[in-house]
Amino acid sequence: MNKEELQEKIPEKEKKGEWKARLEKKEQSAEVTSFLSSLWDDIRIFEDDIRGSEAHVIMLKEAGILTEEEASKILRELENALNDWKKDKLKIDESLEDIHPVVEKYVVERLGVETGGKMHTGRSRNDQVMTDVRMYIRREIIALTRQIRHLIKVQISLAENHIETVMPGYTHLQQAQITTFAHFLLSYADSLLRDIERLENLYERVNKSPLGACALAGTSFEISRQRTAELLGFEGIIENSIDATTTRDFAIETIAVLAIHQTNLSRIAEDLILWSTTEFGFLEIPDEYCSISSVMPQKKNPDSLELIRGRTSKVLGALTYILTMVKGLPSGYNRDLQETKSPLWNAIDTVKSSTKMLSGLLKDIKIDKEAALKLVKKGYTTALDLAEKIVKETGISFREAHNIVGTTIKKLVVKKALLNEEAFNDLKEAWREILGEETPINLPALKDCFDPLKSINERKSLGSPNPTMLKETIKERKKTLENIKTRNKNRETRIKESEKMLEEIIQDLLKKHKNGLFKWSKK
Repeated sequence: MNKEELQEKIPEKEKKGEWKARLEKKEQSAEVTSFLSSLWDDIRIFEDDIRGSEAHVIMLKEAGILTEEEASKILRELENALNDWKKDKLKIDESLEDIHPVVEKYVVERLGVETGGKMHTGRSRNDQVMTDVRMYIRREIIALTRQIRHLIKVQISLAENHIETVMPGYTHLQQAQITTFAHFLLSYADSLLRDIERLENLYERVNKSPLGACALAGTSFEISRQRTAELLGFEGIIENSIDATTTRDFAIETIAVLAIHQTNLSRIAEDLILWSTTEFGFLEIPDEYCSISSVMPQKKNPDSLELIRGRTSKVLGALTYILTMVKGLPSGYNRDLQETKSPLWNAIDTVKSSTKMLSGLLKDIKIDKEAALKLVKKGYTTALDLAEKIVKETGISFREAHNIVGTTIKKLVVKKALLNEEAFNDLKEAWREILGEETPINLPALKDCFDPLKSINERKSLGSPNPTMLKETIKERKKTLENIKTRNKNRETRIKESEKMLEEIIQDLLKKHKNGLFKWSKK
């Protein structure tokens, strides 16, 4: 839902100051109200606010703080508010500072302050908003984990088709060693798997309830914070009430994890942009993810990838924003903390859209195997393979072999020649220059070093582009993705079970009224 759609929900401003008994002048100018308001940032946690309020009311009823009739009346109106919201019928008073008084006002207007005003007993907006935000973030963690998992599946599927698609690997943006496109894709997949690991660890710290901590130092009412945590699907509570309402480390950590992931996406985007250029020329980005120049007819610009790269700055900026926001604040709630939601939402939205975009783009990307092979042969990416082969065949030190091959390459560069079988004479000459003797090695022993595919098949170290190893890696990564899917599903199921439990309690109470077990009077 965009801002224009939400604007339709808001009537002309009212200036009633329901919570401002302490102030002599309860009405504010539109300018001040707008400055203080976080309504637009709070819109996305509206449903979480309703569910948190319902759990709180049920707990108050079970603790004997609210009567069954009072709780049922409040719950009925909270359900009505939720239904009105889903049907775009809820009128929001923009003069209110945030979403919490919007919900309370809805209930109070229908039940009167004598009953509706009891809903907020034993809590504060300070613990209330943190409950809402944590509920929202945990859902987003589950959703993003699912998205990243899908992106990795796309990469693995693509890798399976390119296990023997040789291409240059780069250091310092210079051709370094020969590798394969599958090897690159699996390197991306492994970095994204660590992003998921960070998200899973983050989830454990996010999914703790601050509800019931009240404003700062708890409440004199005998509430059960464990019960509201259970009803809302939290895995425990933030025990210390100051910590529960003050800390934003979970929000900072969320953005930090998102920033790392977005940076990984940016690096992938940069590689794909480079490889799609005329200078590299072995990769083509799908047309639907590109744009054209308004003046140059030949241009096909990788705009989707450039925006992934560019929007990474937004996420990194959000991290800096929130860190500098909280660095100098004293303990306890301060209004500055209201501003932590906006960078959090922006970071979440940016990362989710970028992850989805890259998944779609990679799914239909085209690789020119011949162009990649031509680039490999044009460079000297088998030089290390040649040096290692010389060591194995002759027993000389690697440094000596390094010098011989390096001298050989220098000669080839001058002649603008390739590193192939025809370069054997240059190698023999380099051997004489470095060691002062004739080479004991013959051409057939080195022949495989000049064949790119045979070269990668000779790699023995774990994690190399050896096709046999890559196939085994793919098999293991698929198992890992299945385990992630199971863990993510379990978390989602736990939340749904808590929602079901909450809903069943609510419906049971409303049913009791309907059956006339206690009187219902509406103000």
